[in-house]
Amino acid sequence: MVLNLAKIGILRTVVLLVFVSMGGCTFLDNRYEVEPEYDLGKPKKLRALPSIFAPPENTAKTNPAVESLIQTAREQAHLGKLSLGLATLERALAIEPDNARIWTEMARIHFNQGEWMQTIELARRSNQLAKASTSIKKENWVLIHRAAQRQGDQLLSDEAMKALSELNRVRPSFY
Repeated sequence: MVLNLAKIGILRTVVLLVFVSMGGCTFLDNRYEVEPEYDLGKPKKLRALPSIFAPPENTAKTNPAVESLIQTAREQAHLGKLSLGLATLERALAIEPDNARIWTEMARIHFNQGEWMQTIELARRSNQLAKASTSIKKENWVLIHRAAQRQGDQLLSDEAMKALSELNRVRPSFY
């Protein structure tokens, strides 16, 4: 009899637990759900910002080896190894001689070396090859403007500012 009472006690406990656990599920409703205070909606697609390291618009695809060489040259120039950067760009030029970006990068390195005439010549060559790429042309005209200023050539500096203004449709005050 004692054994039967123990079994009944255990059985009551199990039934009670099952009833409570199931009963808890049946009494749930939406009253306890937290409503958001505001609707986030769909996330908006962000517009990509232009970058000086972005590939120039309106140009043909660049050979991956050339892209790698340009990036290597930038890193070398950033570390102050300007001659090494120029040598790397000359290797890229051997692969794609009509790539305006290579000529602009070479002009930038010559500018950093203080070689104003070489900067102007390379930037002009890049402008001839740039076709419809306004970002490359703008960069070249800025280089020409700055090199001409340092060289003391006011006429060329003004010509560069005029060309830059035409590309921007507004005369920039920060150049």
